[in-house]
Formats: sequence, structure tokens, C-alpha cells
Amino acid sequence: MTENELAYLIRYNFLRGIKHSVVDESHDHYLENLLDGTLNASKKGAIYLKNQNGEGYISMLPISSTPTDLTNSHFFEIAQRKKFPVEFHMKVMTEKKTGFGKNLKSRLSGLDKEMNFEDKDALQSGQYDSSDKRKTTKYLLNLMRNGLDKGNEYYRWFGVYVIYANDLKELRRRTKSLQETMRRRKVELSNASAQ
Repeated sequence: MTENELAYLIRYNFLRGIKHSVVDESHDHYLENLLDGTLNASKKGAIYLKNQNGEGYISMLPISSTPTDLTNSHFFEIAQRKKFPVEFHMKVMTEKKTGFGKNLKSRLSGLDKEMNFEDKDALQSGQYDSSDKRKTTKYLLNLMRNGLDKGNEYYRWFGVYVIYANDLKELRRRTKSLQETMRRRKVELSNASAQ
């Protein structure tokens, strides 16, 4: 990455959705100018941006709940198909399978023990939970343990949609549209607030 590209990347968070010149912003390397924007998070679920080029609003919507099977989720494609600007950011980390400290194998073992104790207590008290959710959890736990034994890789991930608009009313409309689209796919988006 060049110095100009880095300068623009830093500056972009203060320019998102505001009309600007990429060339001018890329060549401005003064730290005071890179960070000259104003951020205001007093409106729930929205951040107000203001700088020398103009003003606008952004909303960050982290994925908070997904179906168990993410096959054909198409998170990026959904962002591309919207008729307004939507960014999708994802961070993926490999799970540490074994070794010292917190690792996947020890966490799965602990979860298995906890569920077995809960089942014994529930059976003794006559309040055994045979719900589909409980069965699915046990099935997935067993599937992951078997996968670890076979050497499968597992990942933790975090996804966030970023929407921007010139005014708050338009931002709310766009946010609601994306949330409804994702809800139909059984994916819940939190309305993040910096407050």
C-alpha cells in the first residue's frame, strides 16, 4: 500500500458517504487534516459526520444472530444488490484447537460436561428439556468434537454492515430495508449505538 493510499484509508472513515475528491484526500498527509471531521453519536443507531466537504450520517449494523447453517448466506451479495450504498466488513479468526489456555477442545469439553450435568439435574427433578434447540445444540457439539478429531478447522467471525445517507430519515429507511431483508434470511442485525 502506498503512502497516499494509506492516507486516504485513514481519512475515509470521516468521508464515508460525503462527496469528495479521492485524489485531493489521498495527497493530504497532514495529521490534523486527516482527522478534521466531527463525529456525533447523539442519535440512537446513527453517527453524524461533518467535515470541510459536507455532512452525512452512517449506521453500523453488526450481525448478532444467524441460522445454524450458513450455507448460501451470501452476505456480500446482499450488500451489492441493495439500491443504495452498503459496505460489508468481516473479520475471521482461526480457532485455536489445542494447547495451553483457552482452546476449542477444552471449551467443547466444558460445554459437554455442563450439558450432561444439566440433563442429570433436570431428569432428577422431572423437568427434562427435550426441545429441538437442545437436541440441535447436542448434535452440533458432537459434530464439532468429531470434526476436531479429524483435524477440521473452525473459525470465529464477526460481520458488520455499514450504511450511509445524507440525512437521518433516509438513513433510517435504508437501515430498515436491510434489516428486513436479513430478517427474511433469519439473520438479525443489531442497531449499534455509540452511546
